[in-house]
Amino acid sequence: MPSGILWDVMRTILSVNTSMQRMIAMPPGAPAPAVQALRAAVQRLNGDKDYADDANKVLGFVPEYVAAPDTNERVRAALNAPPEVRAFVAQYVKDAYK
Repeated sequence: MPSGILWDVMRTILSVNTSMQRMIAMPPGAPAPAVQALRAAVQRLNGDKDYADDANKVLGFVPEYVAAPDTNERVRAALNAPPEVRAFVAQYVKDAYK
């Protein structure tokens, strides 16, 4: 398997990108029943054949949404890039604009 800082940067960027695509979020402090209702609706959507058919026609693929109880923690973990990755990307951008 590849290794090194460039590999770590690529994995981090892919992780952040994947975590943030097609996100459905509730505001902080949203009532638990509302969160549960939205989560259940999203899970039903993932299994809806009509939705899949329409999505394929319009988008060319079927988006899949994550709606697990630990989704918030998983997204936050993905957004927490290691310090060496943040430092490398910051320097890379800085060098690109010299």
